[in-house]
Amino acid sequence: MSPYGLAPHTEEGRARFVHVSFYWSRGTPKTTELEDPVFSVAIDWIRYNSNCWILYTTTGPEWWYERIRHYMNTSDRVFICEISVSETAGWQEQWIWDWLSKPR
Repeated sequence: MSPYGLAPHTEEGRARFVHVSFYWSRGTPKTTELEDPVFSVAIDWIRYNSNCWILYTTTGPEWWYERIRHYMNTSDRVFICEISVSETAGWQEQWIWDWLSKPR
C-alpha cells in the first residue's frame, strides 16, 4: 500500500522503467520541487531533460500520478507510462545510455 492509499496496479515488487514528462504552463520547470520529495522514493531515477524523467521503480504509472499531481496546477500536463528499454535508439548523451544499461 502506498502512502497515498493506492496499491500499485502492477505486479508487486517487479521493478520496471516508468517515463514521466511534463508540460509546465507557467514559467520555469519544477525540477527541484519534484526531485527530492517525489522522485527520490524510486529505486533510481534520471532526468534527461528539464521536463523528462525515467524512473526505475516497483510502482506503476497510476501510483506516480497520485504522487505527482499535488505539485501541479490545473494548466500543467503530465504523461506517465511504463517503458521497455530492451530496444532503444536515439541521440542522447553517453551518461544517459550508461544509466539505462547499468546492472540492477
